[in-house]
Amino acid sequence: MARMAKSKVQENYVRVADNIRQLTVQRNKKVRDVAKYLGMSPATYYARLAHPENFTLEDLTRAACLFNVKLSDLISKKYAMVAVEERIYGTAGY
Repeated sequence: MARMAKSKVQENYVRVADNIRQLTVQRNKKVRDVAKYLGMSPATYYARLAHPENFTLEDLTRAACLFNVKLSDLISKKYAMVAVEERIYGTAGY
């Protein structure tokens, strides 16, 4: 069976989760600290990253405040993946 294309709504949810992951790394935040700031356990935080449609507007507003970005940017902007590779693999300068 052919795979169905992701809808725009699903793509937006995935972008939000990706942005939160990227900003966590770029801002040198620990997952437990982000989860605590958002008022949830790390397990709930990971569950919401896996299913970003479960993030509430309050969660996203708090995340935007924590990362010092506009809520609209958190939702619509695509943050670079470079920082993750540099931090994990030490590829800075390659």
